[in-house]
Amino acid sequence: MNEGHQKHVVVIGAGVIGLQTAVFLLEADYKVTVIAKHLPGDLSPEYTSPWAGAQWRTHATTDQPEQCQWDLETYRYWQEMIEKEAADRANRKTVLNSGIGVMAHPKHFPNHKSAYIPYLMNILYISSTADAFTIQIFESLNYWTDPRPLTTAPEKHLWFLPHVIAPTTLPTTSLPSGVSYGIAYTTFCLDPTVYLDNLQRNILSFPKASILRHTLSTNNGLAHAIKTAQGDQSLRLGKVDIWINATGLGSKALVPDDGMFPTRGQTSLVKGQARKAITWVRENGGVSYVIPRPGSGGTILGGCKQDDNWDQTVDEDLAKQILGNCKALAPELLDEKGEFEVVSQQVGFRPSRCGGARVEGEEVDGGVVVVHCYGHAGGG
Repeated sequence: MNEGHQKHVVVIGAGVIGLQTAVFLLEADYKVTVIAKHLPGDLSPEYTSPWAGAQWRTHATTDQPEQCQWDLETYRYWQEMIEKEAADRANRKTVLNSGIGVMAHPKHFPNHKSAYIPYLMNILYISSTADAFTIQIFESLNYWTDPRPLTTAPEKHLWFLPHVIAPTTLPTTSLPSGVSYGIAYTTFCLDPTVYLDNLQRNILSFPKASILRHTLSTNNGLAHAIKTAQGDQSLRLGKVDIWINATGLGSKALVPDDGMFPTRGQTSLVKGQARKAITWVRENGGVSYVIPRPGSGGTILGGCKQDDNWDQTVDEDLAKQILGNCKALAPELLDEKGEFEVVSQQVGFRPSRCGGARVEGEEVDGGVVVVHCYGHAGGG
């Protein structure tokens, strides 16, 4: 793009969607300004991204083709990212840590040379002596108590298996008590705080990028908020060609979009890194999960999905239930008394939306172009 005609895009929101969008736009030679109430490093319950698990696990079914495509693009993007990161480390190049790790079994990567990925038992470590960041490879397991939706319409629910690395249907003899069906495949896990920080640093490495902490007015709708921001001399936005709304739950008041609602999640961060990434879909939609956080020495245990629940306080009874349900999934993290060492407990709110995510453009206030990208619930 010719600099004299360089388009200026303002991204509203600095969660993972807003920041990742900003990176892609900058790589395409746009000028980008990110404005947001919360930035990487903040730990407000209003700021969804730091509270993610986080792992690649699709929530989409084949009747949601756009979501399926987004999930596959994310899988491929992270795969390319860690392969480049690993190659750079092998060549002793400077690496900007993504915070991503790969969880699978070494047998899934039989063609990698030992100089590129040295195996150590069932764990593969790729690290530089400078920061000892690790990419770890294990199996990722998915269990179901009730297999009927999967076995009656596998093409709808398990559509992604041909597209991921080393998909396997687990033999019934290997399943834990209470599990009727299970699969394994290679997935990607990340520490969201590291990932967000990396995205922010990546953005600020571009000369035509800026990140501003600013709270938009939500009293009179999106058009008024944009007009007010455009006229705020402290922001110095200048001419703006496109606005991107990536405000997640903030869109409920900002747009306003009455279809937005929170899906409350509660997790425990425990000491030690689990050997596997595991998700168990239980009866009546309940879920238990174990998500290692690469390089952090910790593991996230969950969880719950409570729609329309804004309660920010930790439910102690639920916390005990989560820890109890996860003991059989990550016994390697239990102490001599058979308990997890809990580092912290946290609550976050997934930005859910009736009808699914809104990803579309519109013109507001007489020609202002806005692209909406919000409402992805737990699939952001």
